[in-house]
Amino acid sequence: MSTDATAPPHAYTCFGQHIHSDFAFQEMDETQAAAPDIVIERCNKLLRARAPQQFTEFSPDCQFFDFPNVVQAEITGAMHLQLALYPGAAEEMLGLPVLGPIMATLLHYKGYLVIHGSGLVMDGKLNVFVGHRGAGKSTTAASLLTSGHQLFSDDLIVIDLDDPTAPMALAGYPAVKLGPDILARFHPKNARLLSNGGYAYPKERLRLEQVTPPQRLPVNAIYALKRSDAAAIEQLEFNSAMDQLMQNSYMLKYGDAPMAAGRGAKHFLQVTQLATRISVKTLMTPSSLDALHQIEPLLLKDG
Repeated sequence: MSTDATAPPHAYTCFGQHIHSDFAFQEMDETQAAAPDIVIERCNKLLRARAPQQFTEFSPDCQFFDFPNVVQAEITGAMHLQLALYPGAAEEMLGLPVLGPIMATLLHYKGYLVIHGSGLVMDGKLNVFVGHRGAGKSTTAASLLTSGHQLFSDDLIVIDLDDPTAPMALAGYPAVKLGPDILARFHPKNARLLSNGGYAYPKERLRLEQVTPPQRLPVNAIYALKRSDAAAIEQLEFNSAMDQLMQNSYMLKYGDAPMAAGRGAKHFLQVTQLATRISVKTLMTPSSLDALHQIEPLLLKDG
């Protein structure tokens, strides 16, 4: 596929990147093709021998992923992404690895700071929610989406720190993953289920029909979620804020390899710059679904 601005099979824009793709992604709307920042190419045979389990390999110039029975992926030059589907794999599931860990890796190697969390626009301000598994990120997001607030990005929060005095978040795509129990209680308006291509996946994927948010927004605040009996907000001091941002940095879950060749020092500097400029707080989220209505007025007042 050509890397110039001639019409590719599919063109998208997300996280500030113009994407040319041989594959369609149901999570995103197609856009007018522009000079690409990312080129996604189809390979008709596996890139390497089949791995027995999920496998990743990172080097400064090349990053490789193997998601058994789904796809193999190889990134070169922080721009070119080759995808080789396993025989019989459903293309509808490509969005899970490609728009999650593979996109996070591409953006990390492009120099962005990638945080694992969700971002919602509330009264024009971007609030980011982070936390460990089970802390209530999906529940909180579903509750706020049902109340009419706007999704900015789910799973990846991508921060541009070219100007460290003014960190800017880059908008993702209008889709969210919710557990069936949460979806049964909080179903965002104007949302439709996406196909899982026959795969058994523990969450439902929803495509939201919403007004497109601004492509770049300053972060109003970052909230680290913690389960409690009642909703409350507490300001974190600098060291605790650093700890939360490091714990929720997307690429650190892969260990030291993505931080080689000076990227670890840059990552630490980016986290420091973000913690210096953005308010990081603890958001106590009620364990009871019946008490989740406490969160929205608290966040609006805090903002």
